[in-house]
Amino acid sequence: MVGSELRWAIRAVRARGWQAVLVVVLLAVAIAANTIVFSAADAFVFRRAPYPQSERLVVLDRDATGDFMSPGFVRGTSIAEWRRQGDVFSAVHAHALGGLLHAEVEGATEPIYSEQVTPGLLRLLGARLIAGRLIDPADAETGAPPVAVVGDDIAIRLFGSAPAAIGQRLGTGGSIEIVGVVDAAFRFPGARERIWRPYDISRLEPFNNIRNVAQLADGISFEQGVFAVKQRSEPILKAAGPGRPYPMTLRRLADIRENARYAGVLLMLLAAAACLLLIACANVASLELAAALGRGRAMAVHAALGAGRLALVRMRLLEAAILTTASAAAGAVLAWWGMRVLTASLPPVMAQQLANAIDFDPRAVGFMVAVAAAAWTLASLPAVWRASRADLMDVLRDDARLQASRAGAWARHALIVSQIAATVILLVGALLYVRSYAAKAGTDKGFDASTIATLTAYGVPSARLTGTPLREAMADLLSRHPAVEAFTRADNLLPGPFGGLSGELLLDGAPAPRNLEAMISYVAVAPTFFETMRIPILAGQIFDEGGPVGRVVVDEALARRFWPGQNPIGRRFGVKGTSFGRTRADQTGTFEVIGVARAVRPDRVALESGQGVFIFYTPADPAGTRAAFVLRMADPDRLADVVSMVRGLAPGIVVTGDPMEERYARLEGDRRLAAWATGGLGGLALIVATLGIYAVMAFIVSARTREIGIRMALGAGNRDIRRDVFAASLKYVAAGAVLGLVGALGASRLIEAQLFGVTATDPLTYAAVTAGVFAVATLATWRPAMAAMRVDPAIALRNQ
Repeated sequence: MVGSELRWAIRAVRARGWQAVLVVVLLAVAIAANTIVFSAADAFVFRRAPYPQSERLVVLDRDATGDFMSPGFVRGTSIAEWRRQGDVFSAVHAHALGGLLHAEVEGATEPIYSEQVTPGLLRLLGARLIAGRLIDPADAETGAPPVAVVGDDIAIRLFGSAPAAIGQRLGTGGSIEIVGVVDAAFRFPGARERIWRPYDISRLEPFNNIRNVAQLADGISFEQGVFAVKQRSEPILKAAGPGRPYPMTLRRLADIRENARYAGVLLMLLAAAACLLLIACANVASLELAAALGRGRAMAVHAALGAGRLALVRMRLLEAAILTTASAAAGAVLAWWGMRVLTASLPPVMAQQLANAIDFDPRAVGFMVAVAAAAWTLASLPAVWRASRADLMDVLRDDARLQASRAGAWARHALIVSQIAATVILLVGALLYVRSYAAKAGTDKGFDASTIATLTAYGVPSARLTGTPLREAMADLLSRHPAVEAFTRADNLLPGPFGGLSGELLLDGAPAPRNLEAMISYVAVAPTFFETMRIPILAGQIFDEGGPVGRVVVDEALARRFWPGQNPIGRRFGVKGTSFGRTRADQTGTFEVIGVARAVRPDRVALESGQGVFIFYTPADPAGTRAAFVLRMADPDRLADVVSMVRGLAPGIVVTGDPMEERYARLEGDRRLAAWATGGLGGLALIVATLGIYAVMAFIVSARTREIGIRMALGAGNRDIRRDVFAASLKYVAAGAVLGLVGALGASRLIEAQLFGVTATDPLTYAAVTAGVFAVATLATWRPAMAAMRVDPAIALRNQ
């Protein structure tokens, strides 16, 4: 019996033809989109950091009292004191940037990021050893030979396998020996760092700010830890040396990951993908309802021949299972492929912070299939049940299809209205986000970036030229290259981040009010920087080549902040106890303002706020060794040629060249990805809704063939029939559009904080979406309307 029912279900699926294919495609696309977005959101937002006992892992952090340092920065002496006390934390570790190490990969020199960690930190975080050993305390002792632990992916890429990497050497002159290889899945602090080196905090000066990870002691809750840190942090910081003793607090390591920036974007994408799934389910339910009603005669015949209601329901469920299984398989394949594409195209700004891999999650596929199956069941089984109770003679009457059309009319209409409403909500959100990104991408950066590029070279052991000779050789080459209009040296390249001053602000020798404190960034440049970048000097003058570091040019945002309505020339500012670069600012610890430049937007924070941040320019050290330049290109398309010629100065030189526009675009890579994703989901929703309108209207026209024939026989013209079909379609679209606009007004408030340059109630966006929905609804209704006009009254009036 089951075999015959299965064969009937297979024949029924094949008989549906394009409708069955459409159902599979709609569900597969919706399942894939939701699986991809959910997997990304799970990796960035929902899933805990993949470390053992992650609920006990915390970081010591400065409390939110005006400090602008990155989360997790404390002094090395503070870490040593917390280790000594031992009753709050069972382990306290430090880590810091380890810089770039150069390696030869397939004949080319490749820079690889490293991280310095205290012995025991990798073990605490659960790094799984593949070969060799982890970093031991002896590795961090003074005079110990330099060693490193690398990720399995680096070991395979450089040396072919993990065991082969043990004993190999990296770094300048091959000075660093690889002693261990850990699983490639281990990521700390992000996905960028693939080499870990020993770090000894006892050799740090008291003022150094380093990042930390601590583990709460047994029996100490997070709340108890927070209380203890607040009580003890001030005396510990005072004992650490000069500087303001900021209050300290604890944050969970899972919360300190720099993924909070992406949480709002990913949750918005998750909501958009869920909306697409609901639209697809409503569409499929509408198609299934139409199919069930359209096959009412066949089911009545089956019932008359002895098939029970349960048998009819089982056959229908088997048909649904076949199509659902096909949709799930196709959706899983699309999701697997889509996640590979997403991982490969993930913007570096996101990929570098990814602590969890974006994995294919079968749970997401299962949940999406369950939702689709529920929509399928709720839509089709009532019609099956009704058909199984119908009298055979009533069903076989000539107006059976008309009755079928009317039987599920309210359900079909509700489904059309609901999917149009959901489509409008999704399209409004998508268009707002796309327009927001476009507005941000077009934000004035404060300088002419159209033909600007950056050029940086790193000398490595195999290079004959390093340090100052390399920089001078590059400058000579650039001065003669016809594609370079002008160039200038800049030790800090826009966009940031840059070095900054943070602490007790001094203005004109006196402590400034706390409400004026801010993160002040500095940029070390040559005097020609302003001319090359085309940054106007608004007041005063620029410094001389190699001039005193204490005479600086500030941007107008800093000048307005510190001296509103006053002349900043000759004024002084600084941070108490701060030194940087080649010398302390001057004997007073402050900087003298000799010029004011137009404000620029040098980093992601400035772009998001739409305002400049507080920066000042100081003379670059003439004796410095960094070979970094800003180029004004006469022919931007020849940047690759410039990079190639610089590489030819010496073998093994690592040279990077980037158009300035691309450097800024990378800052907003996640927003760009989100804009493309939301636009794509909105487009898919519009296509799905269009197909749904077409399928339902085609069914209605088919079911009303006899009625249309009678009207035409009584004198109705083609125009009347066409107007009737369009009116029936567009009234549902109008109802759905109204509901969708109301819903969009509420939903768009949730993403208002993520918008830039456009409001959540932007009338142009709402008008464009409404017009677009009506346009595609008209297009979707056109063919069914033409089919209705071609009905032959003589054929339609025959006995069916």
